[in-house]
Amino acid sequence: MFLRNLQKEYKARDESTRCEFFSKYGHQHIINISDEVYLLKKYRWLLLANQEHLEYHLEPRYDRHFRFFINTFGYEEKFLALHPYIKDFRDLKEEYVRFNSRNAGNPLKADEEIDSLINTAVVNITYSFNSGIYYANTRIPLLTHS
Repeated sequence: MFLRNLQKEYKARDESTRCEFFSKYGHQHIINISDEVYLLKKYRWLLLANQEHLEYHLEPRYDRHFRFFINTFGYEEKFLALHPYIKDFRDLKEEYVRFNSRNAGNPLKADEEIDSLINTAVVNITYSFNSGIYYANTRIPLLTHS
């Protein structure tokens, strides 16, 4: 949900830019999707996939959108730089994945650890939400790149 809302915000910003261009020059102009929207569409798997299953390609490949050679580490760096809390959300997801791996088939141990995991997640999520990331029915503040 967070990624979808973030993508909508960047798309709205891009549409606003297109409308400003139209009103200024009086004709339609094709504006390519922004780097942010491109990353959120094509590389959200970097956040959603389990870290242990990611295949990092060291060999850079040419990216037509960015118009330069880039490898998986470069995409990940750009993706995590979209918003300061994306890395926090990925870390929480990875902690949950590790919790499931450690406690698979052992409900007693899971019962002991779950409170600690929930408390950690609640503290991190509360911090993130209170810092202005996302409130229901409000817009996500975008970071402007200088």
